[in-house]
Amino acid sequence: MAKSKGEQLRDQGIEQAASPPDRRVLILSGQVRLLDAAISAFPNPVTIEDSDADMNATFADGGKWRGAITMGLVQAEVIEQVGFARSRRPSRHCGPVGLWRIRDIGKARMHRRRRATHLAAITSADNGKKE
Repeated sequence: MAKSKGEQLRDQGIEQAASPPDRRVLILSGQVRLLDAAISAFPNPVTIEDSDADMNATFADGGKWRGAITMGLVQAEVIEQVGFARSRRPSRHCGPVGLWRIRDIGKARMHRRRRATHLAAITSADNGKKE
């Protein structure tokens, strides 16, 4: 199925917002936290906010890169969108957020391990550069 122009523009915008090198750590850690929340809630759906520790936090850069957290997991066929909910984050003013459900619990656990390992490797390498 061909993507609509709106979907193409959305994906390009998310990719651009996620491209700075420092964002890969934010995205991977966000994916690990989202998978943790989704695995513990399985088979019930979750929002990305269910994995946020500080609901009062705002993102200085607008948080547009956060779409890469869910988009990467959707593209890997780990989660699927099943609806919308109202945001509980004050800065979002009850705007819509996606409801996500795990497609395959075994695959979700595998992807969670891989992303956590990748995140640990990046973090370790980054810490080695700073010394």
